[in-house]
Amino acid sequence: MGAIKSVVKDDSCIIYKACDFSYQELTDIMERLNSILRKHEKEESSHLQGFGLYEKENRIKVMLFDLNEKEIQHFKDTFFDHPALIFEKGYEFRMDIGTGTKD
Repeated sequence: MGAIKSVVKDDSCIIYKACDFSYQELTDIMERLNSILRKHEKEESSHLQGFGLYEKENRIKVMLFDLNEKEIQHFKDTFFDHPALIFEKGYEFRMDIGTGTKD
């Protein structure tokens, strides 16, 4: 990390932090998940709400509709397991769109 510091100097806007996974490793996991889940889209739609790379946490968050050990294990066994994955409860998203007319 010393070589990186010497290039960018000691800018107060930059925070150096040791991480478990490199950004490249996390993006590789995202690509792999996208590929796997594209093949199983219909099968997983009842379990998975979404997933994303969370840089600050240095993890991939997987959001499940029902967050319990059985659902987490199902995802790991059926699709993909990696120490960078963390699981959270998904939430229902609803959006009401008006008709665009004035009364």
